[in-house]
Amino acid sequence: MSASDTGRLAPNVMHFARLLRRAGLPVGPGEVIAAAEALTHVDITDRRVMRAALQAVMLRRHEHALLFDQAFSVFWRNPDAAKFAQMLAAMDGRAPREEKAAAGARRLAEAMQAAKSREQEPRPDERREIDALLSASGQERLESLDFEAMSAEEIAAAYPVDDNAGKRIGYFIWRPYRPGTAVLSRAMPILGGLLALALLTVAGFLAVVRSRSLRLQASEVRIHHLAFHDPLTGLPNRTFFNESADAALAALSGTSIALLFLDLDRFKQVNDTLGHPAGDTLIREFGARLRALVREEDMVARVGGDEFTVMLAGVAGREDVEKLCARIVESVRVPFDLDGNRVFVGLSIGVALAPDHGTDRIDLLRKADIALYSAKSTGRGRFAFFDPVMDDALRLRREIEADLRAALQESGEIVPYYQPIHAAAGHTITGFEALLRWRHPALGWISPDLFIPIAEEAGLIEMMGERVLREACTAAVNWPNRTIAVNASGPELANPGYAERVAAILRVTGLPPQRLEIEITETAANGQIGTAAENLASLRAMGVRIAIDDFGTGFSSLARLQQLRVDRVKIDRSFIHGFGDQDSDEVIVRAIIELAHARGLRVTAEGVETLEQREGLARIGCDDLQGFIFSKARPAPEIDRLVEADDAPANDMPAPQGRTA
Repeated sequence: MSASDTGRLAPNVMHFARLLRRAGLPVGPGEVIAAAEALTHVDITDRRVMRAALQAVMLRRHEHALLFDQAFSVFWRNPDAAKFAQMLAAMDGRAPREEKAAAGARRLAEAMQAAKSREQEPRPDERREIDALLSASGQERLESLDFEAMSAEEIAAAYPVDDNAGKRIGYFIWRPYRPGTAVLSRAMPILGGLLALALLTVAGFLAVVRSRSLRLQASEVRIHHLAFHDPLTGLPNRTFFNESADAALAALSGTSIALLFLDLDRFKQVNDTLGHPAGDTLIREFGARLRALVREEDMVARVGGDEFTVMLAGVAGREDVEKLCARIVESVRVPFDLDGNRVFVGLSIGVALAPDHGTDRIDLLRKADIALYSAKSTGRGRFAFFDPVMDDALRLRREIEADLRAALQESGEIVPYYQPIHAAAGHTITGFEALLRWRHPALGWISPDLFIPIAEEAGLIEMMGERVLREACTAAVNWPNRTIAVNASGPELANPGYAERVAAILRVTGLPPQRLEIEITETAANGQIGTAAENLASLRAMGVRIAIDDFGTGFSSLARLQQLRVDRVKIDRSFIHGFGDQDSDEVIVRAIIELAHARGLRVTAEGVETLEQREGLARIGCDDLQGFIFSKARPAPEIDRLVEADDAPANDMPAPQGRTA
């Protein structure tokens, strides 16, 4: 050992020697130096490390004693197994057994060399032999053995091992035993698994969060779309239309903007008789037709049940709007196919122009609505532009609605009149149709075409219908052997209690059910489903007859007659007008009569006004006739006298009267 090495080891050696003697171990100077040299790289001033070392010390009495304990691991590095065997023999302190120890060392070296030649750890049997040889030679079990050649750097950091003759036989390295490292190495697979599980959990969590985020974004888009669009048609709704109209009117300059208010005619009848699904289909199909007729830059919106609005931007003149309105009205005349039912509806349009009628959206829509009401009141199936005089008409409508409510609470103002129905052969009176009349105390007679739509819109039609039915049945009791026909509206048929209400009125008045004939629209007859079908079935079961009023206005095919469960067909007056002329509808009327008779149905022609019509209808087989040629609608007292005259033995046919008010 050089002087520099001794100087470097001196403090440690002295301290280590004191510790060994204090522990009661009689050691010589050479043994102290050897042990201290082995521990040079360890800070032996650390009392905890030295205490652990002293507790497990094994000090052999020869010049090169080695220290083993649980606090340190020994890594043997030796490129030559023979030299390693010599080292083991030199370190065995018992001279008499030197040969035996040397032989064991050789076997140990051979076993280690065999493992080294395979470049892998010893087999279990070799490991057991190595352990046994180490134990027999008095060595502690080595934690690990490394047979690789040492690099120059490793040799510089290692401690040489020489035999008694001073010949170098190997190197050894002391390293601190690190329990944390050992635990960590054993725990690494578990920690790796936990880390992988944590990563998978985090990835799953992020995937769930992203999925929810995407669903939330989709929901927000859908909510935004629903907030500004009609869910049934996909068209913009009232809110979207109002905002767009406000923006367009604010930017108006040099051109015109047209606001159209559209309303389907007879939609309520379709909805009440064919059911809401059919009504929804009608709305969707109409919305698609309307969207196809306007330009891409125009806006179409659904603002309520059967109400639509259209904004036409950049309108050059009124003529352009008129042409578009005409095309829209014409497109609705094409029948709608609702689950196999070909149904006709009408359309009314009201138009307001900006800046001609103002630039405020609310005021323009109000004026378009007024124009719409004007179009409906003048016959429906048409369009009208706003005119200031229409304000007076709207005010009148509101007054009529208020007066109508009051009149229904009183008696004498709204009463049924009765128009006779005559047999085509013989001209005897076979029945009567109850027609409502209203004599306003200030305005005089008000047409049913005016106040009945108001009653429907105001929700008064059921009250009005029940009143007419009760009074008509009461009056008909005095007209034996004759039927009484009363119209039933769509809302009445949609009421689950309608059939029972009719039965109760028949019981109270004493009118036989077979003499009552309920007239329904063609649309209602075709839509015999749901509540309407149940009511009609109940009425037929009790003996009440069912008739289709205004036949020919709601269907495009006469084949529908084969599917209708009714008792009578009443041909609309539009087919009778001009009957006998060259361009008349006589062929159609003849076909209706023949098909009806084939089904066992009776046929009544409405609106008969001339002798030619009367004779022509009788010639082609029509059963009954109704019209001004026989009589206008009359109050009940006049009908009493008419029945008496008709029942007289010498009854003569009433003279034609022509059309009267």
